[in-house]
Amino acid sequence: MTSHLHRRHWFESFSTLTVGLLICRPALAHGEEVLLLPIGQLLAIPALIFIIRRYAKSRWVTALVATSAVATGAALWFVPGSFFPSWLRHTGTGNFLLGVLPPLVIAYVVASINRLFGQGRPHDA
Repeated sequence: MTSHLHRRHWFESFSTLTVGLLICRPALAHGEEVLLLPIGQLLAIPALIFIIRRYAKSRWVTALVATSAVATGAALWFVPGSFFPSWLRHTGTGNFLLGVLPPLVIAYVVASINRLFGQGRPHDA
């Protein structure tokens, strides 16, 4: 009987830990903070489209730039809040900037690296 209870306790502890690891950081936020990160990510989409149209001429470069930006945005949902400075994680503006800037910076860096070393040249407009 004791062995069965021990196994059950281990499973409950493991499942609690797993759920705790999968909870998104913004889900633990309060008020407007829970909305500002995804709103910032949505507002980054037009700028991302501009970067892709400006620097990516091939489909694989477009896919690479878009995937890197989306992956960066998705990764921010799971980064512990203590990773960021307090002025960035405890303010609405900070959460908004966390939604907008990292995906755009990563997309620009990937597009610029491709432009420097690859065939993707900017349009002459």
